[in-house]
Amino acid sequence: MRVSKKRAGSRRRTRKVFRKKAVKTNLAGFGPLVLAFAIFVLINSLMFIVTSIYPSVVDSLSLAPDRPWGIFTSSFIHASPEHIFNNMEGFTFASVLFVLVNLKSSPESRRRSSRFFFGLIFIAGFLADSIEFSVWQLRGLQNVSSLGSSGMVYAALGVVLASALYNIPKNLAGIRDILTARKKSDRNIRRLIAPSFAIVAFLILLFESVGDPETFFSAAPGIDVFAHVLGFFIGYFFTAMISVWWMLTEHKIRRS
Repeated sequence: MRVSKKRAGSRRRTRKVFRKKAVKTNLAGFGPLVLAFAIFVLINSLMFIVTSIYPSVVDSLSLAPDRPWGIFTSSFIHASPEHIFNNMEGFTFASVLFVLVNLKSSPESRRRSSRFFFGLIFIAGFLADSIEFSVWQLRGLQNVSSLGSSGMVYAALGVVLASALYNIPKNLAGIRDILTARKKSDRNIRRLIAPSFAIVAFLILLFESVGDPETFFSAAPGIDVFAHVLGFFIGYFFTAMISVWWMLTEHKIRRS
């Protein structure tokens, strides 16, 4: 039986529309995360262009004992193309992991978590710089400075680790349901990828941060490891706390 070109083209368009709808459905609720990523990239890129044109601005906007305003500006200042590229890469990696570990959640839960991610990464960067500035003042340090968005990147990784821990029951339940389904299909096998990867991501982050902290936190001469550790701890701690509160709230709703 022959199929006309017009009919075949119509089917292709239908499949494309169906795929677009499927993607929108699968990624529903991650809008605040996309916005956070866009703002992070935009601000850092614009500031890098400005500091490339006016190099003296780098020192003026970096965090130092005599530059408290650096608490709000240093996170968006980078010393070199490699520096900003590494932070962009790290933030992209953390954002992708965040999506994967939350895929089994409902769109409402994703939106709630994404909003929290949006607010926390920026707050964590400023808070980490505030704590570091206070430590410098207490210790009377003078010839020190810090710049770069690594604190935000590590805060995002902390959020991912806590989110992955919070979502382990959902991901394990998803894997169990797929494996115990009566009807096996390629589609069901593909559905195993996201929850399995989420659990693997949690184990890798946990092992790297606890088992090999020097490598995980990029310990090296000239690297502000203190800001890395602070950012990661702030991201993990606050996400863990809010996750417990969400869990208790959901439990009360189920019982009522």
